[in-house]
Amino acid sequence: MTPKAYWHLQWLCHRTPSEVSCMGVLSPEAKCFRIQDVVLVKQEVSEMHVDLNMEWWADKQVELFEQQNIQPWQTSAWIHTHPSGVNEPSNVDEQTMRESFGSWSFAVMIILTKAGKFYARVDLAHPFPNGTNLRFSIPSEIEILWQCKSMEPVSKRDLALWESEFTELVCESGFSMFQTGFDSLPKEELHSKKNGSKKRVNDEILSDQEDDYVEICNRYGMDPADPQSYEAVYGYWPSPGDLEFLGYPDACGYWD
Repeated sequence: MTPKAYWHLQWLCHRTPSEVSCMGVLSPEAKCFRIQDVVLVKQEVSEMHVDLNMEWWADKQVELFEQQNIQPWQTSAWIHTHPSGVNEPSNVDEQTMRESFGSWSFAVMIILTKAGKFYARVDLAHPFPNGTNLRFSIPSEIEILWQCKSMEPVSKRDLALWESEFTELVCESGFSMFQTGFDSLPKEELHSKKNGSKKRVNDEILSDQEDDYVEICNRYGMDPADPQSYEAVYGYWPSPGDLEFLGYPDACGYWD
């Protein structure tokens, strides 16, 4: 991944507490793929889910081909952020992968957290002689090409463009996992209150999101009733210095 693509993703991680999705622009290398850039997708998001507008993306692919000669397969890398999560796909992520990209013969999933931790894999469809078509997932690694001299540095113009695209394409629901009141509940009351809130919030997606949160907390020995314990895996909450380094404009001004 080029440094500029990486900084764009990190900027998105710090721009909003919601998950945000992009599609990576791939170019083939000798033994790997290079992610040259990322293209923001029109979407509705919250802190725990992403709803992609795939009709909009189909039109965008045509535009990329006509204007930049980017082939459709070159944008088959789904990249999204987990600003307050861990570097593993949730049940909702897996559902999105099946429903939005399951028919593709080649698709990449990449997740980036605020701490700079990646999750990456390649999903491939392979036909067998008996007519069976199976999908395989291949774990992958991300390397940032810090010595890539052909890339221009991030500029004020880039940051302004990223902000404009974000405002135009990303619709945030405003829902927060920690606005449900779980953070102040005793551990033994969490499950009953969580189930009771499903009818109150009236959101089917919320049920899966809560289950993902509790499952991850249990897996890593964290207390679901204490959001701060998330830092045991997440690592840290960004300080103003981190935001300045990453070019978050509202926090510390633009950087070159």
